[in-house]
Amino acid sequence: MIILIALNKNFRFSFKKIVELGSITAFNKGMSGGGYGSVVTGSQIPSGVKVNNAVGITSLAEGLTFVVGVIIYILFPEVIN
Repeated sequence: MIILIALNKNFRFSFKKIVELGSITAFNKGMSGGGYGSVVTGSQIPSGVKVNNAVGITSLAEGLTFVVGVIIYILFPEVIN
């Protein structure tokens, strides 16, 4: 919804908004384990990040998170179990 509402609007980039976004996203991910991609992508638009960049940033972040998780799982299987 946020992406569609903000489609033709211009927003200025703000570090304050990005920090707020990161805090909300981290809390949501830590408590529920889900909603990372949709919250981050949808919230970057009003923070001043272009739509294409927001999707790319989120995809890269999720990909790196996945790779780190797999590496930790392979190197430290006793931590997972």
